[in-house]
Amino acid sequence: MSSSPPARGAKGELRALLRLAIPLCIAQAGQSLMGVTDTFIVGRAGTSALAAVGLSHALFFAVSSFGMGLMMGVDPLVSQAIGAGHPRRARDVLWQGVWLSAFVGVVLWAVLITVPAGLPWVGVAEEQIVQVRAFLHFRAPSLPLMLIFLTVRAYLQAIGTPRPLVVSAVLANIINVMLVPLFVFGGESLPEWAGPLTHVPAMGAAGAALSTLLCTALEVLIVARAVQAIPVPGTPSRRPVKADQLRAFRVGLPIGLHIAAEVGVFALAGVLSAKLGPESVGAHQIAISFASLTFTMALGIGNAGSVRVGWAVGAHDT
Repeated sequence: MSSSPPARGAKGELRALLRLAIPLCIAQAGQSLMGVTDTFIVGRAGTSALAAVGLSHALFFAVSSFGMGLMMGVDPLVSQAIGAGHPRRARDVLWQGVWLSAFVGVVLWAVLITVPAGLPWVGVAEEQIVQVRAFLHFRAPSLPLMLIFLTVRAYLQAIGTPRPLVVSAVLANIINVMLVPLFVFGGESLPEWAGPLTHVPAMGAAGAALSTLLCTALEVLIVARAVQAIPVPGTPSRRPVKADQLRAFRVGLPIGLHIAAEVGVFALAGVLSAKLGPESVGAHQIAISFASLTFTMALGIGNAGSVRVGWAVGAHDT
């Protein structure tokens, strides 16, 4: 659980960066691919359902982006502790990040479920609002889980162990491909040997949200088991430590505000497109899904670069 040896020269640094970045890119792509899958499958349920997913995703990421940026404050603290040769300190920071993630996630959950009340002001039809509320009813509870996953991801990438992230992304996508059609269209058309699955009701767009919630919980379980299997000297403290949480909060706050402002522009465009009709919202959702998928390589490389900088800072290697 120590950082890799110093790279020699630009080529050596590039090789070390890519060894960490490639699996992180795969893990990032896995997260975005679930959104693409939801878009394709829900699109078969009709334009109205796809538009509801588009609006819901816009609102979800407008609210959750602040939490995602805020939890990035944990990343440098963990990687610097590893670079300084203090694995127990890194594990302590992880636990404080988990506590902070849970608290912030619950607060944003409460904010998210109240946002649809403002949709009539921008001209969204009542039919769409009903579907958006149903979608967010299942999607909002995934917010604390998603932030906890991001915090654990920061720890695993900081210790140079990205494999569990890849495993969780692959398994979550496999499960998602099976669950989304079942929840969206129901199990009535399944053969008799499917048993209880034939009684699953058709949920429409909300079914995609339920699938995402279950898959996010699965990802958290996988990475949590991976962390549990990594030994550290001594006994890390699992109790909340206000000083450490405030330190992570101070680092992450400007990042969260920046990302919230940036993502908020895309979310606003998605909401305003509702005035043009459900077809426009659906088209916007398809475009954003593809754009998010192509951006994952940049995110993976950026995360890897952040980790290696953190290692160097922790080791006082200017």
